[in-house]
Amino acid sequence: MPWTELTAQVMTGTPPIDPGRAVCAGIVQGTDATVRLADKIALIGNLQFAGVAIGAGRALGHVTVATGGVIPSTITGLGAGPACAVAVDAQGALVRATDGAWLPAVAVVVPDPDVESRRVWSSIRNWLGYCDRAGNLTLAPRRDINFNVLDFGADPTGTHDSYHAFLAWSLAITRAGGGMAVVPPGTYLIGRVISYNGVTGDYMSDVRDFVFDGCRGLNINGYGARLELQAADRRVDRIFEGRPLTDTNMLTPFRIQNCAEVNLEGFEVDGNADKVVEDVGLTESDGRCVVIANCTNVVIRNMRLHHSWGDGINVGHHREIIAAQAFSNDVLVENCEVYANARGNISIHQARHVRISGCRIYEGGKTGSITYSPKHGIDIEPDVVPTPANQFTIIENCDVYNNGLRAIAVRTRCSRVIIRDCFVDNNWVEEDEDQQPLVLAAPYCTLLDSEINTRSGHIEVANVDNDGNAVFAMERCLIRSNTRIGVDGVVVSGSGLMISQDPTAARPPRVVSAHIANNRFINESVIPMGSRRFPSVSHGNDPDIVQIVFRDNYVFIPRQAHDRNADHMFVTDVAVHLAENNVYETDLAESDRYFAVSYGESVSARPPDPGEQLPTMASGGASPTMRSGILVRNERFVSPGAGNGFRPGDNASVGNFDRAFPYAQSTKASGLVMGEQRMFFAAQRPTRGSFQQGDIVINSSVAKNQPIGWICTVGGRIGADAVVFPVPFVFEDLPSL
Repeated sequence: MPWTELTAQVMTGTPPIDPGRAVCAGIVQGTDATVRLADKIALIGNLQFAGVAIGAGRALGHVTVATGGVIPSTITGLGAGPACAVAVDAQGALVRATDGAWLPAVAVVVPDPDVESRRVWSSIRNWLGYCDRAGNLTLAPRRDINFNVLDFGADPTGTHDSYHAFLAWSLAITRAGGGMAVVPPGTYLIGRVISYNGVTGDYMSDVRDFVFDGCRGLNINGYGARLELQAADRRVDRIFEGRPLTDTNMLTPFRIQNCAEVNLEGFEVDGNADKVVEDVGLTESDGRCVVIANCTNVVIRNMRLHHSWGDGINVGHHREIIAAQAFSNDVLVENCEVYANARGNISIHQARHVRISGCRIYEGGKTGSITYSPKHGIDIEPDVVPTPANQFTIIENCDVYNNGLRAIAVRTRCSRVIIRDCFVDNNWVEEDEDQQPLVLAAPYCTLLDSEINTRSGHIEVANVDNDGNAVFAMERCLIRSNTRIGVDGVVVSGSGLMISQDPTAARPPRVVSAHIANNRFINESVIPMGSRRFPSVSHGNDPDIVQIVFRDNYVFIPRQAHDRNADHMFVTDVAVHLAENNVYETDLAESDRYFAVSYGESVSARPPDPGEQLPTMASGGASPTMRSGILVRNERFVSPGAGNGFRPGDNASVGNFDRAFPYAQSTKASGLVMGEQRMFFAAQRPTRGSFQQGDIVINSSVAKNQPIGWICTVGGRIGADAVVFPVPFVFEDLPSL
């Protein structure tokens, strides 16, 4: 006999005890130990397990109870199945920890009392022992405050499929409303894939994601645990509206929804997307490593997530939870390594107050097998519902590099994004001639204390299809760029930073205010630059732009970037409202060639006023024009030799080049053109530049006994033509303000 036993008296009032049923210790009556059936009443009362009945017993009678050792399956009635922990259902019958895995989702969210009384165990953390695959039970009663996946039959060696164990584990946690969930160190094979109809959304098999739903206080700990997800071929199953579809998708191992106070830590998840074979034309897989939907106060920490068929981490969206108010709030992603996921690494759909801190995020969309757009490192996406969602996102202390398309993309209908203390370096890919490692297309974006290698691309600052206008700030950043030859032989130069307005567009990208200060722009070109400027910052003559300031920055252009077929090259655009205290340096020392900064000499047609019909060239009319420009103060140009290698762009010749520091040329200071007359601001009487008859220069440093401005009486260039600037307005008695 492989077990130890005793004979005990059956308590009065207890239901009959059949062989193979669990019994609990009862109340001592005289000298005899008493037992009772371990039914729902006993389990709710947390009575201690005594063992398993070997024979039958009735109230006030006696029953033989096995109290230790191994109970054969002929008595336990467990039959063949997974090796796992054994619990007790509401009638005292022995059940495997995995026996609840088949329950429909509705029974998990809203438990059915009838179903519970028949088939669902009631003592999920009061274990009677462990059974082997044949159903033989080793008695080892214990109470555990944790949900350990090993109790549910998971195999930490990776030899056997642990799908049912993890599914039962997640259902048990959901049913308990949360708790401490533990996955011990080891490798766990999840040998199933999700199959659902991509048109109707109906499941095509009984395989499900591991869902944690409605928990309040959920801690999932997996330090040292690696989940190996099943790779499978994605084949065309049918054609819908001319589009090929498949039912095969990756299972999501952590789908956490409608929860609060969540910690998910320590796991490695390998989706094995690099081993998937896919037919041409299929839409992206729905599988992610982690999905957070409609949750509050979530921490994802110390995770290694890679080669999923979709996103590594997706915050705020799942195909089964698409609702206008399904926001996630207060989500922290910390110290995670997220890489080589087929669609992208981190995707934020509907969330507020998200912080991504101390993470390595790389090779998004570079799985080696399947890949889908957008292939970003971090993608703050357009909402999946019409209402705005994504707000208050901080990305800090992260390394984001070598992603398939963008490193970080901040999309429309998002706002208040801060990127700080990050390293961003995107390698260009041959099929994309215009890399934009950062796309900041949302209101209120701030970029601080970061190093960004734009290579032959640029940081795109725009605001497209957004209800409202953008405010952008960039301070204390290092921006690096270079020039390369594209696959078609075209020279492609990086702009580093590009702010370009187009007021004539139907829905113009518009940055109403930008402050760019204390940054270093380093061009690392080893071949001549193309036509792009580094950096390129322009108000685009848009009258609705409030203010763009470019101050206290350093710009370096190497001599190799010069096109030797030209004497000068405009390499930097600073067509802003205020440029001051900037330093432009080069190691170009040739006397007949130089680089130049463009300070915004352009003129463009202004957009029409509401209801206004602008004349066209065909009708012989001239479009109204406007001219915006900048106030330049204390600019410095540094180069070896004679110091002519870098110059302000409005000085066309060496003889007219002002090499003294500080350089201050107050030309084109925010003026409006009405016909041919223009208005400018300057701190002193202009000594260079071209003016037209009737142009007015207002004294920006007017004081008592000083002129309020000057007017041009004869058009031309100062120093070359007969240009006279009388002082028509002098107020001797105007008091100082």
